[in-house]
Amino acid sequence: MEKLFSLFSDTLSKLYLLLPNIIFAFMIDVKVGLGTLHTALPFILLYSFQKMGVFTLNSFGKITNYTKVLRLNLGVALGGVFFAIIGTLFKQQILLDLSGILVGTGLSCLPTLIKKGLLLKSSKLGLVFSILIALLVGVNIKYFSNLFNLYLLALLLLMTLMASFYLPAPKTQMLAQLKLNLRSFVPAGIILCLYVMIRTYRQTALIADFEWMLIFSGIIFLFFLYQDIFRIYEQTYQFWLGALKNFLIIYSLFWFFIRGQVSLIIWSFIILMLSNFLGTLLYHKLAYPNVTIQIGAFLGIVCGLLLMLSSRIYLVGYFITALSAMIAGKANTNDGLLPDKSGQIKTLGSLLQQVCLGLTIELVSLWQLHSPTALLYSNVYHQAMLKDSLPAFIVRLILISLFIISGNLIFSWHLYRLYSAKHNSH
Repeated sequence: MEKLFSLFSDTLSKLYLLLPNIIFAFMIDVKVGLGTLHTALPFILLYSFQKMGVFTLNSFGKITNYTKVLRLNLGVALGGVFFAIIGTLFKQQILLDLSGILVGTGLSCLPTLIKKGLLLKSSKLGLVFSILIALLVGVNIKYFSNLFNLYLLALLLLMTLMASFYLPAPKTQMLAQLKLNLRSFVPAGIILCLYVMIRTYRQTALIADFEWMLIFSGIIFLFFLYQDIFRIYEQTYQFWLGALKNFLIIYSLFWFFIRGQVSLIIWSFIILMLSNFLGTLLYHKLAYPNVTIQIGAFLGIVCGLLLMLSSRIYLVGYFITALSAMIAGKANTNDGLLPDKSGQIKTLGSLLQQVCLGLTIELVSLWQLHSPTALLYSNVYHQAMLKDSLPAFIVRLILISLFIISGNLIFSWHLYRLYSAKHNSH
């Protein structure tokens, strides 16, 4: 059973973020119309609660038994998928909304559990299994029903949960001491509200100026808050990497919807899984100093971003960027400068990136198409509605330019800190 748990947990660690988001995104009924939350709300709640969870895991006390936490999270997620199945079969929207909350909450803590070693048992068999599941999901979406994907997700969660009961676990309570830390819930609540507003904008193409003001006010407040807690000014490179990885996923969805190439979404996710697997493997194989690896990885990111400017070799640049970002993240986390708070920092980076993406789409759409929401129509309706993709290319050109310019400045500062720390140690 331990080998089975190793296989299923490895598969889940590769799919826990991508698989539910694909399934819930294609649950949205585009025939309902633009500007409605009716069928988009489950996906919005799923995504928002996923992002919030990384801030709340240790808010109830010191965790002494992560195996029990894993089982609880898998059980919550499985219950959410069950509600999604029932809601889909009987067309009960309230059950679908509840499922988004439960699945998002249940899967939100898995990054922390992966770092604790409970799900990180990477193997070639797990990678092959993950790719097969991703391909099957794409086939179900295109030729059959998305309901089959819910059954598939439920089966994966159930098998991992059942196999986890055969693991040797310490006979301790889940928490050493139950102590609710309200201070930790303040940023988590802000994160949840901000992501709900941003994802609502992405799925409905409607947002008021007042909501943009609220979003920026919340981000500024979070910066001041986390400057004290996580010393964010010293983890700016980690912050930038989080924004970059989120850009690869979110913009690729937007780009393929604009061009009507929905099937390429599955391939982009498979490429992302391959890059994560190869990035981890290469990082442990490279026998170079950590600083050298970081320099090489950053140069790979820049080259990959430049290749992404071409529509013909977009996925090649996507793979190189994702692979280099994975290696850079590994090297940066292990450089020994600070305790690892990468999950929270990357979440803040992805939040700011989505705000920048949304504003860029609005401005370019207003400039090129004389309407601030015209570019989002294709994203919402999942089909190509524009005669050409020049406006979407301009969005990509602006954001990639910003990433390259800001990346050079941030990485130069990061290198200065690395060499300063190395010099002081001698």
